[in-house]
Amino acid sequence: MTLLKGKPIIFGLLVTIAVAGMFSGLEPTLPVHLHNTYHLSPGAVGSVFISLIIPSMITATLAGIASDRIGGARVLVAGMSAMAVAAILPAIPGLSLPATIGALVVLGGTQGVTMTPVLPAMARYVASKGSTSYAAVYGISNVAYSVAIMCGPSVAGVLLGRFGFFAEMATFGGILAVLLVVLKVVGLDGF
Repeated sequence: MTLLKGKPIIFGLLVTIAVAGMFSGLEPTLPVHLHNTYHLSPGAVGSVFISLIIPSMITATLAGIASDRIGGARVLVAGMSAMAVAAILPAIPGLSLPATIGALVVLGGTQGVTMTPVLPAMARYVASKGSTSYAAVYGISNVAYSVAIMCGPSVAGVLLGRFGFFAEMATFGGILAVLLVVLKVVGLDGF
């Protein structure tokens, strides 16, 4: 449990909760937004979702290479900064469907960049403490992810229902921006 006091572990868990919370919140609310705004059928909504997923797979690979070359902290900051801004893009009122899809491509891409450095940083921290508790830390990361996917849809649903899709996405982007400021102030040692 002493590993939980390390900044890379705490930061990794917070980033995981913020990012997974936003993306799990999009799963139930993006289809509603797409249907209400563009009158898309369920099949078309599923096709649009691909624009959110595929870019993440591509950018995760590139972010891994970049993390090896310039360090995970820089990649994390770049990814979170871009994600905080990109969160709002698909929710801008009046966007055409192609523009919304483009915004979702950008948002999906930022997810791969943001999350790629997290687990390696946590693993490096475990190794730096002379521990072999990789499985325990990975398990704790899974718990953080589970909390996010449990709470994200509820938070997103309430925000969508009361304030609309733009407010929902602005809130998630704002949470990322605040977390980014906290990470910068406290320092990203270990990433």
